[in-house]
Amino acid sequence: MRTSHAVLLLTALILCVFSGCGSEGISTQYGSSKGFSGRSSVNGFTAMRGAYVKAGFQDRDVTRLSNRIRKIDTIVWTPVYLSPISGPVTNWMESWLAQGNRTLVYIVPDSGSEADYWRQARPGAAPSERLEYRRRYAKALNQQQRWQLNRSSITSNGWFDLKPKLQDSVARDLIAEGRGQGDSDASNAESSESDESSVRLEWIIQPHDSNTGNQTGSTAYSGFSIGPTGPNAPSWGGYVELQESNTEVDFDSEITNADSDSIVAKITSTNWPNSRILVVAGGSLLTNFAMTRPSNRQLLGTLISQSSPTQTDPIAGFCNAPGDLPISETSNTVEKSAGMELLTVYPISLVTVHAALLGLIACLMMLPIFGRAKKIDRGSQNDFGDHLDAVAQLMRKNGGAQFAHRQISDYMVRVRGETVGSWVMPESLHKTQIIESPRK
Repeated sequence: MRTSHAVLLLTALILCVFSGCGSEGISTQYGSSKGFSGRSSVNGFTAMRGAYVKAGFQDRDVTRLSNRIRKIDTIVWTPVYLSPISGPVTNWMESWLAQGNRTLVYIVPDSGSEADYWRQARPGAAPSERLEYRRRYAKALNQQQRWQLNRSSITSNGWFDLKPKLQDSVARDLIAEGRGQGDSDASNAESSESDESSVRLEWIIQPHDSNTGNQTGSTAYSGFSIGPTGPNAPSWGGYVELQESNTEVDFDSEITNADSDSIVAKITSTNWPNSRILVVAGGSLLTNFAMTRPSNRQLLGTLISQSSPTQTDPIAGFCNAPGDLPISETSNTVEKSAGMELLTVYPISLVTVHAALLGLIACLMMLPIFGRAKKIDRGSQNDFGDHLDAVAQLMRKNGGAQFAHRQISDYMVRVRGETVGSWVMPESLHKTQIIESPRK
């Protein structure tokens, strides 16, 4: 019962944060692990990143591959949409894994958790809003099915094969490891949409079959599916330079479902000492909303425990770019210093360091003379009160109250045709003041 209560509590908290009163939509941006979108989206990965930090990892952002990224112990890759991993990226990753004690966590993008959110939130909604929740759940479910129809098998880079297949099953291995002896309600759970042990898989991870792909070491251009295949996938495909790896790898299923399909697969090679690639079958297993389920939190704990376990102060890099990551490094060359690092490079440091010290001394010498910089109030051009003040100054220069009285009287006589009244001057005085100019 404790597990069920914890799930309901976490689900209620997320409902309050994401949906408010239930009348507004929710954020569904996929792949981000930081910032507002990563925190507020049901498809974000901020909770997963926070779990790595809580486990002792230092987190970094990976937007391109460079020599500095080689110092990172674990790379958590959550592509915003699925596309083949390019040949240059494959070669870089394998050289990084060959350093030893490295872990690449590759999370296959899927439809996300939007449909699951509306399905689980519908029973707890107010009676007046349940119809709207049901409509949004049906809309998200239809969108999810359209994405699945646009998918096709992704051409492999030589590590593993991916095939689209939608199924709801039970992750027996994972639930067996995370279930305690006292969870009597979990053992009596029914196999339904709301079952805790139910796992939705949209991709099947299989060992790579070289007979169905490119020849080892060959280069080809592989296009990915036409039409969107996920929340942030483009509406049309493109081409990625694909070079199948010639590294011999071993494929092991770490976590499987009732149909023996891999939920988490581990890929190792003798060329990668104590390094590994962990492939997760779907991002919906590790999103912010997915963390409301104890089985998914158990899955995340398994990934963290296998991510560079021998490192004392491990560093985890988080990347959400597609398969064709930019690479910014040159081979067989010495890494050059840039920016402020030039101050420490000999012999330039003999000049730059002394120049910086002289500049600092000059600033300290001039500080008592010039003092602190003053801020000048230049006013605002959007203040309507300034307009009134300007009109009042013009009227004062032209006679003040008498000028205003004369203008009103002139308006009453010429426009409205009045000859008497509190605002109409005598005709003789009126003509006299019009001819006279009070301006100086």
